[in-house]
Amino acid sequence: MKIDLMRIVAISLIVLGALCGTSSAAACTLADYSWVGIAVSAFTIGACLIGLAYMFGNAFGLAELKAWANEEFFQLIMTAVLLALITTGLVSLDTFMGVGANNLSSMVQLGASVGTPSAGTCGLPGLAQDLTSQNLADMTNGIFASAKNLAMEIGKQSSQSGYCSFLGVGYSLTSCSALNAGRGQAANALNASAAAIADYSAQNFLLGIGANLALGLLFPLGIFLRCFHVTRPAGGVILAIALAFYLVLPLAVIFGKSMFDQAYSDMVAKFPAWNPAAVPSVDCNAFGMSEPQVTAPVAGLLNPNFFEPILFKTIIGALFLTTVNIFATLTAIRALAGFFGAEIDVGSLAKIS
Repeated sequence: MKIDLMRIVAISLIVLGALCGTSSAAACTLADYSWVGIAVSAFTIGACLIGLAYMFGNAFGLAELKAWANEEFFQLIMTAVLLALITTGLVSLDTFMGVGANNLSSMVQLGASVGTPSAGTCGLPGLAQDLTSQNLADMTNGIFASAKNLAMEIGKQSSQSGYCSFLGVGYSLTSCSALNAGRGQAANALNASAAAIADYSAQNFLLGIGANLALGLLFPLGIFLRCFHVTRPAGGVILAIALAFYLVLPLAVIFGKSMFDQAYSDMVAKFPAWNPAAVPSVDCNAFGMSEPQVTAPVAGLLNPNFFEPILFKTIIGALFLTTVNIFATLTAIRALAGFFGAEIDVGSLAKIS
């Protein structure tokens, strides 16, 4: 018997909450579970339509309609089982998460980087949104602001010049122009941090879909469409998208954040002088003629202890990890869609081979 590993992973994601949800406290309120009623209502409407089709087939002697209703009845039972499993698993997972991140940290050893969901958030997407918002604020108010101010200061200081006159002979001093050597470093840091802000913002938007639309809209719609043969593949794809955005993307963000924080701590331990907050001084005396007065500001700008941690945080922590998170989500959508009886080639759609 051939075992499909991707289907095993898909089933594991569905029942993850049921296996872990042993706690009693919940951060989510009753209003946060309104999607359960919507999903049950969508299934009930689909079941009623199939029941009406069977009744009409029976009443008017429409054998084909009656046979179609009989066939759909068995698929309806499978949809009901899926609805029960997924609903129980997700509610249990939110209940488990509601006790705080300490239980989750002890399970996956995330450490203090996970933190606790802030007020108003619920479940995994809320926790992942908190982490992404924290990264976005740190990048915007920290690295991007420092790189921007540094680039502006370099331009201001490097444009200074002096003019001297001796015995009627004038000459200009442009020693501050040497600061232009650090302009490329500052521009790289500024561009990388701007791209990181864009990536974090896009990731936060996708997490918002998981928090606000995945269960409230996509999940009930997928359940309803899966009740009928013609729309069953579309329903499977929509269910896969809903679960991937609600479970896989937040989990990828949380695990990625944990691994990056550990890697950054290891790098700081290896290079204790790393300090992205220590903005180099670019004060320049246009009339300074001694070598230290000219080379000291340039040496400060080229100091790798300021720029290397910035590039590490932006390229690895933001650009690379957000790409990995999206790739994991697309892979999960394909696996879950196959489990729900649909096929989707997300690789070609996303231009990922």
